[in-house]
Order: sequence, then structure tokens, then C-alpha cells
Amino acid sequence: HEARAALFPTPSGDASMAAEIAGHREVLSLKGGRAGQLLRLLYYRNTEGKAAGSQVVTDAMNVLRSQAGVDGPELPVFGRPAHPGDDIYLDMGDGDWSAIRINTNGWEVVTRPPVRFRRTKGVLALPVPQKGGDIRALRRFLNVANDDDFHLLVTTLICCFFPAGPYPVVLLQGEQGSAKSTTARVLAELLDPSVPILRAQPREGRDLMIAATNRWLLSFDNMSELPAWLSDAHCRLATGGGFSTRELYTDEDEALFDAQRPVI
Repeated sequence: HEARAALFPTPSGDASMAAEIAGHREVLSLKGGRAGQLLRLLYYRNTEGKAAGSQVVTDAMNVLRSQAGVDGPELPVFGRPAHPGDDIYLDMGDGDWSAIRINTNGWEVVTRPPVRFRRTKGVLALPVPQKGGDIRALRRFLNVANDDDFHLLVTTLICCFFPAGPYPVVLLQGEQGSAKSTTARVLAELLDPSVPILRAQPREGRDLMIAATNRWLLSFDNMSELPAWLSDAHCRLATGGGFSTRELYTDEDEALFDAQRPVI
């Protein structure tokens, strides 16, 4: 019933925990959510069926956050792709926390990647890749005008695998029924399947940056217009930019968001 964990802060200051659970490593934010569920489960199992009170869990989480922020070494965490060296690792999003290692020699699925992936709500698993494929098979699922457009789209997909940008902003235009949403869904499911796979237009920059901290690829659907502020925000997101706002329930502290993401 024991779980081993390492506490550390991320470069952005998020207190985190890398825990060995059921034979695999999970990286959890100590803000709550799954980390709180794990603490409640461990308490239940180690006290022979007693439930931990909410204040007990809150106090324990506060101590863990303090330990992570003061005692732990600063370590990076990643979304779908990670680039610790010459290799690219792509989180498969499966229950085993496996990843695809990609380098100049090809690719392979590894069960214990040497990088720390963080998953958020709604992340779905990628299909297990198969060798011997042909990228041209993708063409029949996309409504593009010609080979040049298809080659541009494939190049865009490859750029989205890079852990660092700048990234492309893909704009799909066409009349009603021209498969814009379908094309966006196909691209998103290839790179970063999630729920929801397509999002509505964000109402403000804060909403956009919160979405970017929880997803690798952002795909927005049914946008009849692109306001100037949102166009600027997409450019900042593609090239790398931050957003700050007042921390909830405080007068002086800032909540800082910093992300660099591909956008459809």
C-alpha cells in the first residue's frame, strides 16, 4: 500500500510530485486533483478503511507543497512532446505512461521515458504506432486543394512535434460543408487527442493561456471572425509569450502563465 514519491518545483514554480504508482511513474501537480485523491486513498488503505478529513488532506498538501518548493530540485515537466537531448519523446497518454522515442535512427515505444510528463483532465491516448506506414494515406482524410497544400500541412504537423517553437498557426478557411472542422479534428487527433478535441473561441487572454497550460495543441472551431486581440494572442502563443493577472484572493500576488503552443 505504499507509494514512493519525489517532490520538486517546476521552472514556473508549480509544486509537483513524481510518484511511483502501480509500476509506473506519474507526475502530479500538488494543487490538488489527482494528488489529493492519491493521499486519500493511501490514508484509507493504511488506516484499514478510515476516511481522511478534508482538513487533514489540506494540511498534508500544504506540507508537501512547502517541501517541494524549498527542498526539491527544480525540474522541468512536459506536455505531449519533450526534448531532453537529441531524442524527442511523445507521451502516448495511455495507462502505462509509455512514450514514443523519436530520433535519427527511427522510433520505438518505451515504457519508462527519462522525462517527466504531466497530464491534465481530458487527455486521451494516442494509438499505438505501427511501422511501415505511408504519410500519403492521410491525404484521403483531408480536403486540401492540391499536393502543395498537402505537403505544407504535413510539414506543419512535423513542426508541431518540436518541443520548442515558434510554431505555425494553421488557418482553415472554406465554405460551409467543406470539412474544416473534420480536418481540424483529424489533425488534433494525430497530435494531441483530448476532450474536447475542438474548442470555442476564448473570451479573453486569460482563458487562452489557461487552455494552453492544459493542452499541447489548441484547436478552435466555428470562428466567424478573428478579433485583433485574439490574433495578437495567437501570435504570442506561437512565438512564446506570457500573461499575468492577479492571483485569486490576493491583492499583490500575480498568477503567471507562460506557454508556447501550435494553434489550429
